Amino acid sequence: MQRIAILGCSGSGKSTLARKLGAVLDLPVVHMDQHYFSPGWVEPGHDDWRATVAALCAEDRWVMDGNYSKTHDIRLPRADLIIFLDFPTWLCVWRVLKRYWNYKGQTRPDLAPGCTEKLDFQFLNYVLTFRRKRAPKIKNKLFQLDKSVRILSHPTEMNKLLKEFSA
Repeated sequence: MQRIAILGCSGSGKSTLARKLGAVLDLPVVHMDQHYFSPGWVEPGHDDWRATVAALCAEDRWVMDGNYSKTHDIRLPRADLIIFLDFPTWLCVWRVLKRYWNYKGQTRPDLAPGCTEKLDFQFLNYVLTFRRKRAPKIKNKLFQLDKSVRILSHPTEMNKLLKEFSA
């Protein structure tokens, strides 16, 4: 495994899994949020973002976490393995709330500098509706790819996956 893409709802543990897999497999970790946002949560233009993603994906080795479905056509074909974290909504909401409490007013390690932790209705709605609205589309896309895909539906499966790669 040289290139691993990790997808899933906010709060599912994408960044945590990316860091752990990166350490186990000695792969560089790419948190897409660090490359997408500029300080103050400023978003890039569409073409600039696609060029950034293309450059990141051109590297030979990486573990890349983040959804950004408008770049799946660039990232997923380059990945040797795609992991989709399909965890219950309640768990993702709990983790998002916990993360907000732990990092309120600070910038998390997996975010771009100058992007302090925030929680607003739009983001919470995204998390609350992800499994119903977005997950089916992502899974459908993954099933159409001729790639190695792992769909994990419980955090214990993350631990099994890490043990598998550690062996």
